[in-house]
Amino acid sequence: MRSRKILPIKGDVMLRFMDWSVVAMGCLLVLGSLVGRWWERTQARKGEGVGLDRGMRFLWAWLPLLMGLGMIGTKVPGLLHAPYSVVEVVDALNFVLAVTVSVFTLRTVRRFFLARGAM
Repeated sequence: MRSRKILPIKGDVMLRFMDWSVVAMGCLLVLGSLVGRWWERTQARKGEGVGLDRGMRFLWAWLPLLMGLGMIGTKVPGLLHAPYSVVEVVDALNFVLAVTVSVFTLRTVRRFFLARGAM
């Protein structure tokens, strides 16, 4: 008796779909960050306060943008079959991006706790 496959999708197609879905999520993060910045500016023009301090606004505006760029930069060169040197350069830029996000986050968290008197 022959066994039937339940899903006719091969592994390579599924992995490629998963990689492109990571790129799509990165694009959504970048788009969401840009829309959030636009929304914040329109609220500021109307004279309404945002409610977050400057450091937290900076973190919430830049964190999704930088994370989305990191997600896009991680997958796109491999999916487009870029040369090895291009992949290495993009990986180095992603490392710098990760360090930058870490520094921004640590500085904001430190300011947040110092303002509350917890540290």
